[in-house]
Amino acid sequence: QFLIKARDAYEELARDADQDVELLYETGKAYTRVAKIDFRLGAYDDASRAYQRAIETFQKLAAADQSNPAVQLALAEAIADSAAVPYALGRFAESERTFREAAAMLEHLANAFPNGPEHRHAWARVLINLAAVTAEIQQPAETERASRKAVEILESLPDDYPNSLVHLELLANGYNELAMAEKAVGRLQEAEECYSKALAALERFP
Repeated sequence: QFLIKARDAYEELARDADQDVELLYETGKAYTRVAKIDFRLGAYDDASRAYQRAIETFQKLAAADQSNPAVQLALAEAIADSAAVPYALGRFAESERTFREAAAMLEHLANAFPNGPEHRHAWARVLINLAAVTAEIQQPAETERASRKAVEILESLPDDYPNSLVHLELLANGYNELAMAEKAVGRLQEAEECYSKALAALERFP
């Protein structure tokens, strides 16, 4: 009941904000929140439509101002989040394509704005999701490539996210995905080392 009320409130915010160009960013964020709530409720069609509205809103903003990294980041994250719907429905190829699109956008952002750790952090998160979906369709080489790159990115960011549980959990997830990829091709010692590093990442949280 709480989630439904929250969704309705965000939908109202999105409708109101959509009347003012200056509030388009908040509109996109509101649609993203609606989509996430619909997804949690199992309303996948509604979630997909809300994600599409969010993506279209951020695309409109991005077209008007291509120099705004916050808008580009919001667009890439909305695209990445939308991949959860086909993933949940078992449409792994579609989910993979969507994650790859978002990953490419975030890689570009990370290179264009190297002083913005949030871009690299988001990029790593999408790469971990990409690793998970490629594992589902039994592409261990792709799973290893994505998870290894994610770990590399996250290991370079400890000063930007000191003792951050979100960061350390993401790092642990990256090592777990890498461990599963190593295990899938029979590299059991390497897999064990990755599992140990995943545990060590979580133990770094005070």
